[in-house]
Amino acid sequence: FGPNHPELADSYSRLGTLSHEQGDYQQALKYHRKALKIYLNAYGELHDDVASCYSDLGSSYYRLSKYNKALENHQKSLELTSKIFGENHPSVAVDYINIGIAYGNKGNRKTEIEYCKKALQIQKDLFGKDNLELATTYQNLGVAYSELGNHEKALKKQLKSLEIKQTFFEENHPAIASSYYCLGIIYDKQKNTAEAMKYHLKSLKIRMSVYDNKHPKASDSCRAVGFLYEQHRYRLHARKYFPKAYDIKKSIYGKGHASLQYIYEDVDEIDQLTAKYSKNNAFDPY
Repeated sequence: FGPNHPELADSYSRLGTLSHEQGDYQQALKYHRKALKIYLNAYGELHDDVASCYSDLGSSYYRLSKYNKALENHQKSLELTSKIFGENHPSVAVDYINIGIAYGNKGNRKTEIEYCKKALQIQKDLFGKDNLELATTYQNLGVAYSELGNHEKALKKQLKSLEIKQTFFEENHPAIASSYYCLGIIYDKQKNTAEAMKYHLKSLKIRMSVYDNKHPKASDSCRAVGFLYEQHRYRLHARKYFPKAYDIKKSIYGKGHASLQYIYEDVDEIDQLTAKYSKNNAFDPY
């Protein structure tokens, strides 16, 4: 087809999506940029493939914690998608969600909720009350409410999201693991350690099974379980999970990635505390 054919861009786009799903977000960016360049040359700006590319770029930037770049690309996607499809369209709802999440991670949770509510209304109008699209939006609202300290409302949203997902997916599915992870965070904030541990362990079991130690989300679940053990002074248990979290991310990103520093600090803190309490004749229950 030649280097500027849309079907080549389609291949780059699929490779970008695959890289993103595998947790290799830098590689995903490279593929999506190549796809975008070809699509723009072939179609001009006002085309749904171009809008999708901007959305994909935004999602990968988000995963790399580059929230300003994520917001910029998701807003561009929304601008194009609204012109192409009109306001009441599933892709517009997705753009609203993505923009909301980017704002939330920049610290503006109220704006995140506003955008997610816009998305939820579109989805209800189009799909009814129990479509899978709504599950993601309820989950995002749950995260936002939790960050604002409204844990009861957050819990209701997360449980609603899980209820919908369970009608579509088997137990051993990444979407179910994501709900369990979010529930674990909320229960932890409510000081309900038993429920928090239950859900984080469920999430970890699924993620380790699905991703085979090769995805950032498996690392996140390891770290969450480690934190719960550390909070209750089960430091030898915590010491097992933090290095596992570290090794997974190191295998994905290499040694220099910023997220590794946080986990390294977790391990260092555990070692210091263990040494301190051992010196004082304290003991670890495990």
